[in-house]
Amino acid sequence: MYEPYSHQEPTLFLFFHDTTAALYAPNRSHEKPIHVPFNKLAENILSGETCKLVLKSEEDIYKAAEKNPIFKDSSDLFNKAKFSDVKFCFNVQVNGESATKELCAHKAILAERSEVFHSRFSNEWKGGEIDIKYWGYEAFHAFLFYLYSGRIVTADLNLYQLLELHDLSEQYLDPYLKSKSLEHLSTKLESMEDIVDVYKKAEGHNQARDVIVKRASKIITVDNCVQAAQFADDINHHVLISDVGRFILDNRKEIYDKTNVDELDPELLRPFLKALMKA
Repeated sequence: MYEPYSHQEPTLFLFFHDTTAALYAPNRSHEKPIHVPFNKLAENILSGETCKLVLKSEEDIYKAAEKNPIFKDSSDLFNKAKFSDVKFCFNVQVNGESATKELCAHKAILAERSEVFHSRFSNEWKGGEIDIKYWGYEAFHAFLFYLYSGRIVTADLNLYQLLELHDLSEQYLDPYLKSKSLEHLSTKLESMEDIVDVYKKAEGHNQARDVIVKRASKIITVDNCVQAAQFADDINHHVLISDVGRFILDNRKEIYDKTNVDELDPELLRPFLKALMKA
């Protein structure tokens, strides 16, 4: 029998009908929805777990995003051509063909909120159109929206775009965005394949790499422990090697039931055994 749900604390939702499916388990904290894949949603419902309805519009998502408290909200002016005095131009691919996308902005707002923008508008960026070659449209869009509103919205960014956003926070000397972008990056790293790929892309960003490695230690599973051991060995990270080894030791029966260790490629077996010895 489903348990009734009630919650009298303030929430992000103004109306009950602003909601649809996300699961929660009995006796678990209900302040935030727990988003799950559809197949997991169906599985939990069929197994008798209760469900909470949570649907947020795009406007709600922007309003609910983490906000830098020192910024005033000027999002009503974001990417509006009226009264804007600068355009950031990006070369993008649309259906295999090169095209240009633009973001309209206001120099006064950006210069007031970023010393780097203030310096560039005073020197090399005096014109009204600026070509952006080193960052993609999506990451720069999220960055400018943050400067206008103080809110960090990354739901539509992939892992590489999040890494770009982190790079922007470093280039534009914004410690708040730097910290939060890494938090968002960590939560989106869901597989060991993601870990390996993004770690390579994060070359030169030591803080980002530290976050990626810490995330790797939290998502070790029976199915990916061999890959995790290889990754830890490849980057020669002693703490991660020990973490993988302890996981293997703690779950050795299930791992040996599912993994034919004797038939592992020697290049995979060596880091696997190394991790086990470092546990």
